[in-house]
Amino acid sequence: MKSLAFVFVIVAIAMNASATTYYIDFQGGNDSADGQSPRAAWKHAPGDRNAQGKPAAVKLQPGDVVKFKGGVQYRGEISLEVQGASGQPIVLDGNTDGTFGEGRAIIDGSHTITGWKPVMSADDVGGNPLWQQIMYADVDMNLSSNFKQERFILHRTGRTERQAPWQRLFLVDGERRVLPIAQRPKPADPFYPDLPQDFYTSPKRLASSYPHQVFYQKGTKGNRSLNLFAITYGGNAPVVEPLNGGAVVVKMNKAQPIAEFGIKLFRPKQFPAPEQIAFFVDGREIFVADLDRKQTKMQRFKLPRLVDGTKLVFQLRHSGKTRQKWTKIKQIAAYTADGRNVIKPEKSMNSFLEDPTRLTQKDPDWYDGMF
Repeated sequence: MKSLAFVFVIVAIAMNASATTYYIDFQGGNDSADGQSPRAAWKHAPGDRNAQGKPAAVKLQPGDVVKFKGGVQYRGEISLEVQGASGQPIVLDGNTDGTFGEGRAIIDGSHTITGWKPVMSADDVGGNPLWQQIMYADVDMNLSSNFKQERFILHRTGRTERQAPWQRLFLVDGERRVLPIAQRPKPADPFYPDLPQDFYTSPKRLASSYPHQVFYQKGTKGNRSLNLFAITYGGNAPVVEPLNGGAVVVKMNKAQPIAEFGIKLFRPKQFPAPEQIAFFVDGREIFVADLDRKQTKMQRFKLPRLVDGTKLVFQLRHSGKTRQKWTKIKQIAAYTADGRNVIKPEKSMNSFLEDPTRLTQKDPDWYDGMF
């Protein structure tokens, strides 16, 4: 379950006359009560999405205190976007003075899952032969997807806004033992069910319907999180390192007559731009062009003559007067005499992986959504 999140300021206590103390008793409170005395305590605290009526409407002010009843387990999630003032903190108090209940309050972000039901047939669980031993229940949580698979997260330690839905849910049994999410292969650590070292490793490479090969020239490298293929159509700008001498290679499946080449720079100010671009065809330097380093549009350069070739190299050059040794390039291009960009995909592309040893399901939809 999500951990309980508080946003508040605690400084030296100096309440003003208008400060209010609100009492919270999750076990015996009522959201329709006054909330300003132990006998009229609310069930939910302000900031809890399950709060109704008065606690849902109240906006905490500098000097206010939200006091939770000691010995009572408060279940829920509280998120506050408020702040106190100098000498007037907003305090969430777990019965530190012992006057409201017995002992300290217990703040618990989990809740008990009820309403378990037996599975009625194997069809309900994807044909699982053990369907008669399986039960299910609905979980009242927002598990909508808010992640992008190209932004790969190692495990739950990533920021919440970048976690996949299954990374935001913990299940525990009555003895507080973590129950791992069902997956294959079985995770080595149920607390981190998505560690990459637990995944299947395939010796087969991910293939693409793109007809050419795109790769960094030997001695050049870039970041792994952005596909270098995007540089052919102007997608997410990949890193090219080093800034001086870094090169990207496009190896075409057949020779093409090249009349012009082009480059589109990625121009946020924090990324230094190359001063020149050198264009090679089949190992021969054909042209070196000076770049307008402030330009955000495609810069095109006409070659002195038409050149046929299959291996195109785009090499960055810089005088070396910057401490940063890498940059980002938005797009590279190579044009025929009629203006056709021969390295840009002509239609939408597909990536695929064929591994008959590990990916053995016959159902064509079985692996839909696989991560």
